[in-house]
Amino acid sequence: MRKLILLIILLFPFCINAQHFGKAPKDSKPVKQITEWTTFPPDGYGPEETIKDAVYKFRRDGQLDEWVTNNLDDEIYYYHYDDKQRLKEIEIKNEKHSRKVEYTYHLDRKIAEIKEKDIDLRTVQYIDKKGKTLEEKTFWKGEPTNNRWALMTRKVMNYNAIDSLFGVMEYTFDDNGKSIKLKTIHQFDPIIKKKIKSTYYDAKGKAEKETTYYYNGENQLKTKETVWLKTAEKEKTEYKYKNGKLWQAITTGKDYRYEKVYKNGRYIRYKEYEKGKLLFLTDYQYVFY
Repeated sequence: MRKLILLIILLFPFCINAQHFGKAPKDSKPVKQITEWTTFPPDGYGPEETIKDAVYKFRRDGQLDEWVTNNLDDEIYYYHYDDKQRLKEIEIKNEKHSRKVEYTYHLDRKIAEIKEKDIDLRTVQYIDKKGKTLEEKTFWKGEPTNNRWALMTRKVMNYNAIDSLFGVMEYTFDDNGKSIKLKTIHQFDPIIKKKIKSTYYDAKGKAEKETTYYYNGENQLKTKETVWLKTAEKEKTEYKYKNGKLWQAITTGKDYRYEKVYKNGRYIRYKEYEKGKLLFLTDYQYVFY
């Protein structure tokens, strides 16, 4: 039950993160719709196959209006906004069930709530006057908690003098209220004011992963390198630009390679390889207003 709840928590906070497009990409023309087509190469089980994975529909102002997906129980997500263009509600429907994520806003916090069959979940984000998130808490309520709200996760964010996030403390609580603490520290270059290193610590306070960021002469991200300190395993992402806009982002690891392709800054293709073999590629088809 608890693992299921943690999975739901990852899916429902203040933006549904499973999709690639939370808002319409900025373009010279307003984007009306993006269709996601995934192609699997021929293998020993059958010929090449192309499927429609998802459709994203946007309002003229760029807000996501509808998300239709074929890989999450064929669910359709409907997005509703208040008169200040803030996300007010997400309706999630398929042939078997429907549910809602509801959002409320206050001067110092935002609240998201979802009701599942056996549990209720609530995430509260505490914000400052500049709109930065200072703290985030997730609660759950159900039969195991005697239908009382119980704290499950907590994040505390710290910012530097230029309002860049430099530290995050994450707490996960068990049924007895005891917590596991994870820490992340970010370092910034004081001249270009960009992140140059992130260090992730385990529950014992030991560094377990480090990511280093490198920039080109235009202060655009050029390379991102990650090393897992216990295993010395490495991952590297290289960013290539054309006419000042992102053109390619290529990630390589021990046995895998991911390629993202952009055209005029617009995300158009993704390829995933394992041990040099193409697993699948995804193309993004755009329709404009």
